[in-house]
Amino acid sequence: MFDPWTATALEAVQEQTRQAGVPVTLKAAAGWLTWHSPLCQWETAQDVKKRREAVEAGDGLAILSSMRDCAKCGMIAPEWLADAFVNRCNSVFDLKVKSWDKAFGKPFPKGRQLETAREEREKMFLIYAAVHSRHQAGERIDKALFESVGEMFDMGATRTEEIFYKAKRTIG
Repeated sequence: MFDPWTATALEAVQEQTRQAGVPVTLKAAAGWLTWHSPLCQWETAQDVKKRREAVEAGDGLAILSSMRDCAKCGMIAPEWLADAFVNRCNSVFDLKVKSWDKAFGKPFPKGRQLETAREEREKMFLIYAAVHSRHQAGERIDKALFESVGEMFDMGATRTEEIFYKAKRTIG
């Protein structure tokens, strides 16, 4: 039985191929990649495992985002994550803290502009893709490129550059 927590990337591809009945290709992927597919579950397991240190250090948002990802993909959370989540929930149910913010932490730091954060999230990978594709076509990654790409998104060069490098760090 396929286990996204212990599987390798190759095993996830093999299970995806077995379930879909067709080899893994970019064209086929559009039809069978769902949240519950082996490849999506495997990728989610990798992301959740990367957050383990933060979860074990008590990062409430890492706990919540990891549990959300497991639920989204129909996955059973690993014991270390489930324990952290239940302990935080129990702190509210057992009246040890007054609010969910006290149990898990505030979702955003004080002063965070939600509209700016939303815009960044919506445009991050589009900006990354635009800069990356133009760089692959031979353009240098420099201020001129960030200015040009920034114009496409109604942003200045500096903000475009910041978002590009944030996306790059996220992608790895």
